[in-house]
Amino acid sequence: MANVFDTGCEYDPDDPDGYRSGVAHVGREAGGTANTVKLFETPPGQSMWSSSREPAVAVYPDSDKIGVWPGNEADTVLLRRADGARD
Repeated sequence: MANVFDTGCEYDPDDPDGYRSGVAHVGREAGGTANTVKLFETPPGQSMWSSSREPAVAVYPDSDKIGVWPGNEADTVLLRRADGARD
């Protein structure tokens, strides 16, 4: 039986520093097929974001960063607000 307190999270080694997080597929481990239940773990000093909807824009006020994920990997950008240009 799946238990969120005992389940280990998987980390993606390609996540850049500052955006590392782990996920455990708790629903799958419990034998579920109709619903998706996930447990996310974010270590101290890291941020987490989801790209489940595209296009996506996220503002990170603690680091003054803006991320844009338009659905085309070549156009994805994460920048500090101070580095960007405004019209």
